[in-house]
Amino acid sequence: MANSEKTYGYFYKMLSYVIAQRGHGAQIVLAIDTGVSEAHISQIISGKGRASFDLQVAIARALGYGYLDFMEQGRRLVEGEPGKIVSAVREPPAGYEHRPVIKNILKMLEDLDDSDLRDIKKMVSEKAKLRKCEREIEASKKRKRENDPDLEHVPKRRYPF
Repeated sequence: MANSEKTYGYFYKMLSYVIAQRGHGAQIVLAIDTGVSEAHISQIISGKGRASFDLQVAIARALGYGYLDFMEQGRRLVEGEPGKIVSAVREPPAGYEHRPVIKNILKMLEDLDDSDLRDIKKMVSEKAKLRKCEREIEASKKRKRENDPDLEHVPKRRYPF
């Protein structure tokens, strides 16, 4: 097994472990915290997609771990070192104490049924798609301004909406 495949295996194993520990609603919260669509998170967890290095770091942080600690825990899971696995962090990651709204969302997610969670997943996915489109449009506008000197006088945004 190549070294990069081996280290990704550590990431994947720990991610699967933490998601299983946290249970219902963990994927939605992870999608919100990382700014990635819930569908992409689901693909990563199911093994159908891969997380880039930057996304691996963001996921580890969103789950309350430092990246190196997350990878070390994954290595222990893969290599079967019993009794050394630190249980998944139940407290929200650092910085949440300043975001009481997130704490309230976590509490509410625990009480929702499956149909409510499906609706929330759909909304999160749609919002992520919208953000991606907005980023692509802005990048396209930027490229046009850089390539066409006549467009330099055009403001970046003409309307406040």
